[in-house]
Amino acid sequence: MLIIHFGVEGLPNRVVCDQLECTPQMLTDFNSCWTVDYKVNQFSGLTYAEVRITNHQELMDEVFNGFITCSSQLGLNIETCSELLDLNLNSSDTKYDDCKCFLPCISKILGTMNTDDGKWNEKRYWEIIAMIKVPEWKQEAEVIGNNCKDNVCGELLLKNKDHNDKKYDNCKCLGPCVAKKMGTMDSDTGKWNWARFKELSELMDNEMLRNESTIMQTHCMDEVNTHCTAGYVLMKCVLQNSPMAQDMVKNYLSTQEITPNKDEAAK
Repeated sequence: MLIIHFGVEGLPNRVVCDQLECTPQMLTDFNSCWTVDYKVNQFSGLTYAEVRITNHQELMDEVFNGFITCSSQLGLNIETCSELLDLNLNSSDTKYDDCKCFLPCISKILGTMNTDDGKWNEKRYWEIIAMIKVPEWKQEAEVIGNNCKDNVCGELLLKNKDHNDKKYDNCKCLGPCVAKKMGTMDSDTGKWNWARFKELSELMDNEMLRNESTIMQTHCMDEVNTHCTAGYVLMKCVLQNSPMAQDMVKNYLSTQEITPNKDEAAK
């Protein structure tokens, strides 16, 4: 069994793989630990993993343990998985299948995903979030919990949904939440800071992303709407004018259980 204990600063100070002890320096080369076989609990027959987590420190321990365990169990290649960060990538390639299983693997260990049906356990998720002591981490986790529920925000990409439904309110706030942190939206007035947006755009090395930025500044400059409404209006404008965004939406919808016709995507 792989056991990892964290130091006072939240960093690992000891790793034990059966009888092999690894120092923090040895963690830079995971193969130092993989030379010894270890057993992994499969949690078969359980609604979710029976990992007893009662506080922030235990949560950090289990997250790190899950990272090491799932990386090894899935035989992940970091370079291959990092390719998924490329928005233009064909993520349906089977070589990425194990990478897509990484988060569910850790989630099943923590109990935020059921092991029997593979569905997210929202109740358990919020129990876990309540234990986080680092304010910034907790805030980001709450944003994810409120905005990334299965298919809720994705439904905003469909024309046959009532976008005025209250259940989509948090989804419309996701973009502005990120924009306020980046400075591209004023936190007080809720208006777009186009000067900051242009400043950040000029720092981009990728020509394709610079072109997308130009499209947004040309077609979507909004000086009227504010906060979450401004975010929703910008999203619709981008979908109307950006070929790249339209392709991304089509690729996303093609992976969902209910796949709409091409002309059903909201524009």
